[in-house]
Amino acid sequence: MAKFRNKLVHMYWELDDTIVYDIIKNNLGDVEEFMRISAEYIKNNSHM
Repeated sequence: MAKFRNKLVHMYWELDDTIVYDIIKNNLGDVEEFMRISAEYIKNNSHM
């Protein structure tokens, strides 16, 4: 996902719409895992 992010940000003119669509539809596991870990961290560390 890091390589895709770098290309998306720095070389967006080289992206193929079909590949971007495929990644959005089928390869968001990294993002979902990051969200889950972040939510768990916030839940366990919010001392208000």
